[in-house]
Amino acid sequence: MEKFLVIDGNSIMNRAFYGVPVRSMSVPGGIYTNAIYGFLNTYLMIEEMLKPDYIAVSFDLKAKTFRHEMYEDYKGQRKGMPEELKGQMPIIKEVLTAMNIPIIEMEKYEADDILGTISKINDEKGINTYILTGDRDSFQLISDKTTVVMPKTSGGKTDYLMYTPELLKENYSISPWQVVDVKALMGDSSDNIPGVKGIGEKTAYSLIEKYISLDSIYQNIDNLDATSNVIQKLKDDKEMAYISYKLATIYRDVPINIDYDLCRKKDINKEELYRIFKRLNFSKLMTRFDFTGIDENSISLSITNDDIKLNENSFALELFKIKESVTKLNQIEYIEKENVLVVYDELKKVNDVWYILNVNNKDYFVSTFDISFNFIALLIENKVYVVKLENKEFEKEFLEKFASVDICKSGYSIKQDIRYLFDIGINDIRGFNYDIMIAYYLLDSSKGKYPFDFLLSTLFSENLKVESAKKQISLFDDFDKVTSNVLDENEEYNINIYLNAIKYSKEAVLNELKNVNMDKLFSDIEMPLTETLASMEHVGMYIDVNKLNDFDIEISKRITELEKVIYTLAGLEFNINSPKQLGEVLFEKLGLPAVKKNKNGYSTDKEVLDELEDKHEIIGYILEYRQLAKLKSTYVDGMRDKITEKRQSSYYIYADCYCYRKTFIYRAKPTKYTCKT
Repeated sequence: MEKFLVIDGNSIMNRAFYGVPVRSMSVPGGIYTNAIYGFLNTYLMIEEMLKPDYIAVSFDLKAKTFRHEMYEDYKGQRKGMPEELKGQMPIIKEVLTAMNIPIIEMEKYEADDILGTISKINDEKGINTYILTGDRDSFQLISDKTTVVMPKTSGGKTDYLMYTPELLKENYSISPWQVVDVKALMGDSSDNIPGVKGIGEKTAYSLIEKYISLDSIYQNIDNLDATSNVIQKLKDDKEMAYISYKLATIYRDVPINIDYDLCRKKDINKEELYRIFKRLNFSKLMTRFDFTGIDENSISLSITNDDIKLNENSFALELFKIKESVTKLNQIEYIEKENVLVVYDELKKVNDVWYILNVNNKDYFVSTFDISFNFIALLIENKVYVVKLENKEFEKEFLEKFASVDICKSGYSIKQDIRYLFDIGINDIRGFNYDIMIAYYLLDSSKGKYPFDFLLSTLFSENLKVESAKKQISLFDDFDKVTSNVLDENEEYNINIYLNAIKYSKEAVLNELKNVNMDKLFSDIEMPLTETLASMEHVGMYIDVNKLNDFDIEISKRITELEKVIYTLAGLEFNINSPKQLGEVLFEKLGLPAVKKNKNGYSTDKEVLDELEDKHEIIGYILEYRQLAKLKSTYVDGMRDKITEKRQSSYYIYADCYCYRKTFIYRAKPTKYTCKT
């Protein structure tokens, strides 16, 4: 049977806007793109999952609808759409047009009404409809041929619940046609549907569960199984209950003609979509489309004032104004021990320095650059000094002076730098008070990692150069000089743009932190905390290796026992850690009810397994297996990799530690120890 995917455009755009921090995605000119990006990611995931034959998107229009004629205050309390989202609405329509996805809109009707009309027509034609929306109003449209696809985010991960009549009944104890009855009683503050004053969600569901419908409730109003207070409220607001019923009912006879040929899934308009994606800096999304054969030189990528209204006060526009400074190359001077006094003199004259510490220490030090020798690059005024840390003696001598000079030092991932300073015996640490990574994290905490090239791309739509640019050695060059620790052209470019990006974005980033009331959090808590955390990492914590090994044996034994039990209950051996294989065992072989799916098939996350725990005894063993396997891999094995024997002196333990069954680690106040491991 054919499938028709119809998308509630406003609902998914709104959800994406608030789900992806607005400041995390923008392009030069003050154009925010977070809602567009989130919308497209959601669409592509659902399209890949469902593989529909037909696709359409419906949006609300500004004009008032027939519901406003019925009830003047309908949606009257709603605030206007945020400017940052409003500016993205015409662009998403432009994107959809380039993807050859039709947009269906009609004045006086809402997108919900168009979704309902399409699903009704599809029902009559025997076509399965999938409605992608974040609005539970659409639950009333669910039928044997209409499924509501509802995004649900938990723990930073988004799954999609496929609401059929059965799942709706399981989750809400009502049938699709009863959704309106419930809403007529409890109202809806988001749409300003009044309902019955004083009747909340719990009471509304309870009444409908007992009496089936709004009509039945009022037919039995004098004999209701409810408190006298509830009965009186129902009597007082009967008229408003029925008005709310009409307001909440999706109208399914909108006068539209569905052009199925137009809605049938088609290939994208490559050139137009390529132009838009390049303009919006959607490099990651571009990899999900086939743009072979595109001649980039023939496509105009410019943005004009007519293209979209600029947000004159935007963070993105501030960054756009300084982009030219970021890409401007500074003069580079190489410094060795013989001429290091030049740098010492410069450091005495200035208040600010921007720096990169590149150290080849793979144990914990994460370097942005694949450069083999140790150096520190300093941007002082408009000149870059690359100090080659040729040996341990000179390295400590220079870094000691650099760390102790009382000026503002700005960098990236400063904690690891301070940790390194502590590790080589430098304790006089001053002035490390601006870290672009931490500052940006406060503006957008939705990412797991913040590599420098991500920050550079996000802030300035620029990238580091990754290809090698080593110069060919001339016959007349001094071989020793050429092969010495000197950067090639691309490395020099990367050093420049890295330092410039930190320097020139600083004012804009700090202003934005102030705008969102996080400036004190950054300056008074986060930045001082970097030195504290670096000190904790340097000092470490005491651990009894023998006890850790004993615990490893105990936990490994239990994991092996659990594997055998799970295989026996499943009737076969499989990879328990594979969600795909586990899903096939649980939902196909054992026949357990599938709670939800994601783009890779059956979901087997903890939420799903918790719901299934009373359905089969295998679930409890799987949950315990996962807990112990995580404990072993993350803590037991992970901790063992961090154990060193280098410290032989007294030090302090700064850590919160926990036990599992037998106590081998404990929660401790800072305590002084002398240890040899």
